[in-house]
Amino acid sequence: GEGAEEAGDGEDPEEAAIDGGVAGDVKEESGVKITRSKKCPLLLYFDCDENLDELSPDNPILKRGVSVYIGLDKNTKLEKVFARYCEIVNSNATSNVNHVKMDDFEFLHTTILDKTNTVEASAMMKNDHIKVHRERSKDRAIMLESIRLQRESDRKYFENLRQLLPNLQPEGTGCDVILDCKGKVVDERGYRQNVLATTVRANSVLLSKRCKWLGQKILYAREEKMRVDEVAASERLERRNRSTSSSLENRSLQQSDGEDDVVPAFPQIAGRDNVAVGNQHHAAEIEDDEDDDEI
Repeated sequence: GEGAEEAGDGEDPEEAAIDGGVAGDVKEESGVKITRSKKCPLLLYFDCDENLDELSPDNPILKRGVSVYIGLDKNTKLEKVFARYCEIVNSNATSNVNHVKMDDFEFLHTTILDKTNTVEASAMMKNDHIKVHRERSKDRAIMLESIRLQRESDRKYFENLRQLLPNLQPEGTGCDVILDCKGKVVDERGYRQNVLATTVRANSVLLSKRCKWLGQKILYAREEKMRVDEVAASERLERRNRSTSSSLENRSLQQSDGEDDVVPAFPQIAGRDNVAVGNQHHAAEIEDDEDDDEI
């Protein structure tokens, strides 16, 4: 078995392939039956893609890298071709107990081939290679069930996580940060798609608990915002102080100008026979001459 695998590594796999004969009845245009595989219209190579010793111990055909070619016609059902491959495997088995059957294998050519189809219906061409694997339908079923359970677990997890937030109605309540997501994402099929909306509302406490790196990013963003707000507040206060100081200076100048232009309400009137009124607000005395008029 090891010698077969080493020989496959050192030479052309098609040259080292084992002749598997003809699958079904393949005839020439004249109606003569073809018995040599390489004389057939089509030739398919079956490559053992993994060691399958557990199916038939010490079977040289089931060693990884060993190829078998089988001749056929384009209208031949794949079931006959697969059955012919199993005949070749069983012909090299060490005992009758170690015989294999078609259901022990999976035959892949881009996808798992359906044995009910013809070669033409399977879009296969001459000299195509078919990979032979152990039958894994149970493994796939378990994997699919595991994926389903994981998705259900994720859905319940995020549903419960959502309940930890305050009331989310109206939309946005309970979310204290907005993440601006840039770049590209990969969908389930592996295709890269541009993000349509880059802003996502989130709760910083939950994010910081789940992802330390993202928590640090949020912390740095908050510190930067606080610094910017402090600088802006300081500039506003400085502008307010300058405005107040300017207003006080203008008011002081207006008062100074007003004092220079004051006119006294009661000005001094100088005269020999006149009564000085100045700042005295007393009424002038009137002399009573009634006694002087008596006879």
